[in-house]
Parts: sequence; structure tokens; C-alpha cells
Amino acid sequence: MIRITIEWAGMTLGFLFFRPCAGDTYRPDEDLRVEAHRIHEELGDDMSATTDPEAFRHGPGDPHPGRPAPRGVATLAAWVNEHCDVGGGVRTEAGDPFSLLEFPVEVVNDALHVALPFSEAGETGRILQDKACDLGLCMVDDMEQIWVNPTGVDRGLRMRSSVGTVTTHVDAESVRTALTDDADRRQRSDEGIPYVVVETGLPARTSPMEDTPLGHVRFVQAALLGNGWVVEYRTTRSHFRRHVGDLTSVVEDVAAFAEGDVSFLTRGWVDATAETVQR
Repeated sequence: MIRITIEWAGMTLGFLFFRPCAGDTYRPDEDLRVEAHRIHEELGDDMSATTDPEAFRHGPGDPHPGRPAPRGVATLAAWVNEHCDVGGGVRTEAGDPFSLLEFPVEVVNDALHVALPFSEAGETGRILQDKACDLGLCMVDDMEQIWVNPTGVDRGLRMRSSVGTVTTHVDAESVRTALTDDADRRQRSDEGIPYVVVETGLPARTSPMEDTPLGHVRFVQAALLGNGWVVEYRTTRSHFRRHVGDLTSVVEDVAAFAEGDVSFLTRGWVDATAETVQR
């Protein structure tokens, strides 16, 4: 588990990273929020895992006597130290390093705390989100918004909701939960459009649909518009759409794609390519 806090002029935005114990089962975001809260309680008031720079350079201590740090957590700590500007105090040119660290960081009792300028929270948060996805770590901020839900088997797809949550396990249950929560959230706030986008062709990863009849599909998306639920899929040159009656049909469509079911291509799609602006 990793605790990252972003600070600027006394203001903080904290990110909590941990590896949930889920096995092959998808866990709703609310379950992860409960687990994140429990981890916070166990950490207590002192969650700082930053170290004195000179002491760190002479050799970090062993925060896990007799056992290794959690899988992925130590990797992220080392990656942050390698890719951030540690102790520089001045933002460098775009690229590496991607942000500022007051001190080097190390994993302590499965927790890691990193202090960054608040002004870079959004940009750096997205970079950390991508890395958390790669490492299978859950990412939760101080406002209990889930950034990454990695529970269940990673099928090589990424599902992003309208609030930016990335789910790395895409099946009927995760699609239904994401859209139900999103629609409820949007209804209560009376703004925004609930949607999910399921992407293939991730960087440095082969699409799970490659060499299958669905290999030409770039992404699938579903949204609740003013005229009801709509599901779309796009290829390099084409755009197909289907209006469905209810959430159950939406889930069936998206889950069929995620499972590589070739019947996905025969579900009553209408060619809407003419509406797509070709660039």
C-alpha cells in the first residue's frame, strides 16, 4: 500500500495506493473506499515515509524486516524516485522528471508518502494513475474518489468512466457497477453525462482482440443521453451505433466485446460513419 500526498502552500491532495486482496473477483468502488479508510486508520497520524536525503543516499533502511515490500509497491517507490526531480525545487523542462519531490521516498510499513506541488496534482495524478494501472495498484484520493480499480483479472482492456476512474478488469459486473454508480452520481448532481469507454491497444501491450474477429475494433463506449442509452464502437475508419432500451442491454453489449464474443458484431448496429469527422 502506498500513501502519496501532494502539497502546496499548506494545501494537500492525498493519493492512497494499495494492492487489494480480491483474487479473480471484481470489487465495487465502495468496497475499495472502505479498505482505503481502514488502511488510513492503521497508519494513524504519522503517514510520512519521506526520508532525510543524506540518510537515504547512504542507504535506505529495511522497512520490511523478514519479508519483502508488497508486490508493485516497492516498484512504484523506486519509479517515483527515478522519474521525479528530487530536492531540486525548480520545475525542469517537460518530460522527465515529471514533478518535484522535497525528499526521496521509501516504502515504510507498506506505506509511501510523497510531497508534490499542489499545482501539479492533476497532471502528476494522471501519470501516477497510468503507472498504478500497470502495477495493479488501487489509487484513491483524499476525497474518496477512486482513480484506479484494479480488482479481478486484468483482461488487457481499460474502462474509463465519466469521472475518470480507470477499471482494469472489464466484465459484465464491472460495467454494470460503473454505469449504475455513474448514473446515480450524475442524477444527484444534475450535471454531466454518465458513460464508460472501453479501450484496446494499450501502450506496450498487445490488444486481447488482436487476431480475432473483433481485432479491428478500437474502442467501445456507452452513454446515457437525452434520448436514452446509446452504445457505439469505432474502428479505424468506421463508426457504428445502437440505441438500446435499458442498462441491461448496455451491459450485455459492452461485456460481449470484453469477452471477445463475436456475436457483438451482429447486435443490430447502424453505420454512423457519415456523422464522424475524419481527421
